[in-house]
Amino acid sequence: MTVDVRVRRCVLTIRRRDGWSWGAGPQPHLDAALAGVEAAVEAAVAEAGVATDVDAHLDQPVRLEVASDGVVTAASWNALVERLRAVPVDEPEAPVEPRPQDVAVAGAPGDGDKAPDVDVADEHAAGALARTLARWSRGGQMARVVSAWPATLVRAWIEAIASAARHSGPAAAPAPLTAEAVDLIAEGVLGASLPDPSGRETADRMLVLLAAIIAALGDRLPDGATQALARQRVAADDEPVAVAPRTAASQPGTPSASRTRGASATRQPRTPAEQVVPALPLLVLAQLSRIGYVDAILSAVVAAGLSHGAGALGAAVAGKVLSPPGRGWRRERADAAAVALASGGPAEQLPEALGALGAREQELVAPLASALQAAYAEGRSADDELLVWAGDEGIVCGEEEGLLPAAWVASEPELDAVLASLGRPPVRRGAGFEALARALHGRPGLPRTDAPALERQLGAAAGTALGLIAVNLWGAAGQATTPLLALERLGDLEARIRRGRDGLLVSIPRGQRWFDLRRGGLLELFAIPWLHAGRLEIGTW
Repeated sequence: MTVDVRVRRCVLTIRRRDGWSWGAGPQPHLDAALAGVEAAVEAAVAEAGVATDVDAHLDQPVRLEVASDGVVTAASWNALVERLRAVPVDEPEAPVEPRPQDVAVAGAPGDGDKAPDVDVADEHAAGALARTLARWSRGGQMARVVSAWPATLVRAWIEAIASAARHSGPAAAPAPLTAEAVDLIAEGVLGASLPDPSGRETADRMLVLLAAIIAALGDRLPDGATQALARQRVAADDEPVAVAPRTAASQPGTPSASRTRGASATRQPRTPAEQVVPALPLLVLAQLSRIGYVDAILSAVVAAGLSHGAGALGAAVAGKVLSPPGRGWRRERADAAAVALASGGPAEQLPEALGALGAREQELVAPLASALQAAYAEGRSADDELLVWAGDEGIVCGEEEGLLPAAWVASEPELDAVLASLGRPPVRRGAGFEALARALHGRPGLPRTDAPALERQLGAAAGTALGLIAVNLWGAAGQATTPLLALERLGDLEARIRRGRDGLLVSIPRGQRWFDLRRGGLLELFAIPWLHAGRLEIGTW
């Protein structure tokens, strides 16, 4: 007899000791580690004696340590076995056929099917903030990130950390740290002053220290007492880090103009149980989830006071990979449905939500740009050459192999700031990004909204996602890949979408592209907090 095991989310961290580069590629290391984890889980389930006729659920993450030979260490395996032996089980129930309202597409509620009015900030902001800041801190990018931000944005993120720690639930409960530990971390990360003697240094140092503390706590936010210790440590004269009070309209949990879930008492029309839409926008969101950019989206909108704007940003990214709208900014019906699905809410509320993003453009662009640049710098050496192209659409720079954008800016001074954040790598001018920039410039993510800097950032994010999809799907075969290759080969791929109990389900028809997606690791479960149940599952149903 066999036992079915389903892993809802797996984060694989491989520690390297020999510099930035993977060499030929990370895939052999990933394959060996994942094979070791799979074998260890199967053996642990058998050792724990989990019965085949009951459902057992682990409600907390499990940490497995894999040695260099791909074998899970005995200590971590034994801990997993003990966890499995102690976990409560649910008795099996008779199967129940889903009612039509149980499988409605995420969006407007229908008769008897009220879309959950979830406050994204309360549910997920703590985890997103913690993972984003810890990722930047571990990558050595935090000081560079902060030095490029406006002072008001730095203070907004400090306040967002404090607010999220106060309102987070048990799953992301803030953790304490001793004064001695805070001092040790501070000595390690604040040894050199940040570049800006203009009076904002205290806030800069505070955010850098908070990020390092979050990383030391295992991607958890520090509690109020620990944050107070950090504040005292960075301000020699106990000077408080001033934060401008938020208006009632921007408080987390308060309905705002950017709200993308229906809280209106007016009943919305029923949506079909299943829809056929372009698959590429949801594949792009899945890829952005893999590189941590989805966490940055949620963190940015929460810090900007747009507690429900994450879905609108998801819709805007979707629009960058779809055909341009026609006359009157109207999209084809299937494209409009894909944009609404990417937002997690009804299409009727999207124009207002997208407009709200444009109104807070400057508060969103800096952290989103930092997220992309930090992801680029994490896997590259400062000595690696950067390709730069400039044209009417702006200036795009990034990795020449695969044409992965690291930034898309408007001027040479902005490019200089990007180069500083990346450690001043050598630069080569060329036309490599020209076709990508022109293709994505003509695909607005924010129709009828004047937010050119945010449009460029959305284009950089979409280009990176498309480029990584192309590399993962066809790069192993020795093909020269570009983001436009993914746009060309997957732009007309359709998917059937329905809402299941565990998230938004995307069904890809079997064929060559299905096999490519499977080989590239995109037929999986992805965390997208603003979607139904916070999950996007891609496969065949």
